[in-house]
Amino acid sequence: MKKLSSLLRFAAPWAILAALSPAAWGDGEASPEDPAGAGSGASSEAGGSADEQEKPGIEIGVADAPDDEAEENVSAYLSALSARKSFSEERDDLVREVCEKALVPYGWYSPEIEVRHPEKGRIEVRIDRGERTLYREVRIGTAAELPEQGRIAAFARDKAAEYGIEKGKPLIHPQYEAFKADITSKLISDGYFTGKITNSTVIVSRDEAKADLSFTIEPGTRFAYGKITMEGFEESHDAVKGLVSVKEGDLFSALDLASVNQTLYETGYYKSVVVRPDMREMDSGNSTVPVRIGLKAKPRNLTEWSLGYSTDEGPRGSVSWNRPFAGSRGQSWKSALSVSGVTQAANFSYYIPRENPIDDYYRLSAEYRHKDLNDTEFQNLTVGAHYFTKTHGRWQRDYFIESSFEDYDQSDDSDDVFLLMPGAEISRLTTDGTTDPASGERIRLSARFSSKTLLSSEDFVILDAFYRRIWSPTDGSRLVIRAEQGAILGSSIGDVPSSLRFFAGGDQSVRGFGYEKISPKNDDGDLTGARYLSVGSVELQVPVMNKVRMAVFTDVGTATNDYGDDTDIKVGTGLGVRYISPVGPIRADIGVGVSETHIPIRLHFGLGLDL
Repeated sequence: MKKLSSLLRFAAPWAILAALSPAAWGDGEASPEDPAGAGSGASSEAGGSADEQEKPGIEIGVADAPDDEAEENVSAYLSALSARKSFSEERDDLVREVCEKALVPYGWYSPEIEVRHPEKGRIEVRIDRGERTLYREVRIGTAAELPEQGRIAAFARDKAAEYGIEKGKPLIHPQYEAFKADITSKLISDGYFTGKITNSTVIVSRDEAKADLSFTIEPGTRFAYGKITMEGFEESHDAVKGLVSVKEGDLFSALDLASVNQTLYETGYYKSVVVRPDMREMDSGNSTVPVRIGLKAKPRNLTEWSLGYSTDEGPRGSVSWNRPFAGSRGQSWKSALSVSGVTQAANFSYYIPRENPIDDYYRLSAEYRHKDLNDTEFQNLTVGAHYFTKTHGRWQRDYFIESSFEDYDQSDDSDDVFLLMPGAEISRLTTDGTTDPASGERIRLSARFSSKTLLSSEDFVILDAFYRRIWSPTDGSRLVIRAEQGAILGSSIGDVPSSLRFFAGGDQSVRGFGYEKISPKNDDGDLTGARYLSVGSVELQVPVMNKVRMAVFTDVGTATNDYGDDTDIKVGTGLGVRYISPVGPIRADIGVGVSETHIPIRLHFGLGLDL
């Protein structure tokens, strides 16, 4: 903004020079100051005199420190004079009048304006704005400050301070008009439909350069909700009525209605949700307004196809078949089949709401997964029951029990195991809700265990913690940090199935290294998987053009069976490009494994939120 203001200050005199020149006003007619029509820009093919060759116009000099908005307003007002067909010294008063009108909205009520004609066809305007008008008294209140009305008055005083409408601050009329518009909007959004501003007076003393403001609000009676009705997709009404937090008789709040609208949409049942007060049926006698909730269902069956590519798994595709609403309690189900060069998977999940379908529900799931990568190959079938709840704060809790059968080959380890694993996971995601968040945080903590006393083949405990954070140090830039720590306690790592062991390396781990290629190795050099995982990353993104950012990053990590002096810590660093697409950032990175003797270089691609 400062750069723009500086550019405007530099360019404004030249723009006004062009706009106010006789060439801009004239159409070839002669004027008293230019009887030959030279000032109109007319010339012969053979050329003309120096006066005729020179471009006429206006130059503006400002005697005191410039005020950006006032200067821009002066430029805009003077530009309007370009419609004039002629100009002479007799028109100097018009220039002064225009400049005065342009300065008044920003508190400059007594400027001294001098218009000169230093040479033929040139006008010079010098402005000394004098003393700026400041607020001497600011009185804001309601006609009768009842407790509820006092809240409106307090809001008005806070909003006035936000706009700089305070004793000792300059009188700026555009800010005052915006302040009044905010007060009117607040009255409506809080249900004061008959409220009004009964007094809005600004008395200016030009001699003293002072202004006295008197502002009085008469809110009237605050309306309450009348009858609340749902319309459309009747079979879903019982399932979501508990999500309608506003009740008949509650005091009106547009913010509360917007929250209901958002909550109903987040259930996933509806293609559109419209929650609105029915002003046509407003009952002024009882000070109530009915609310109508319009619901439009999603298609009964939804299918989606997707194709993609990542450097971790190569080409991949998936197809899903979902039913957003599958029962009067709000049940739903999702199924998906995905295939890549590394993993093939099929899964099915059935959701049963408990208190509400967003923050409190059960999920029954089944998944088959086959993976063949590096020295790992396994087939896994997992069936689980989960209880998700977010009713006690911002953290989502997942309490589960899963049964898993796995047949695996990991280097020289081969086995088939049955596991019954109770566990829990808590997680939290905070973001600004955009596809390119300027700030946000994701935290995930999980624990699960297997015990032979619960009919499992092995005894062990798995702990995992993940953290990612985004900041915006400057406008358009991003600083992203990431960390993960995992541990397997109990059985020998050779008795833990492949799907639960830790590996590092790849797009979302340590860049510059292959996908899951960081791991302890056996005597034959085959990857065995690890008991522990430690990964950290720092990335800075800076804008280089519209929707494009350059990135520089450093990743550090290891997958190991013990921490000691000989722990092999891998370090990858490099450069990348981020293109901000409508569906999220598209990432391309060149990672360099600088910790290695023979330095690997890998190209990484990805799509999706940094969180």
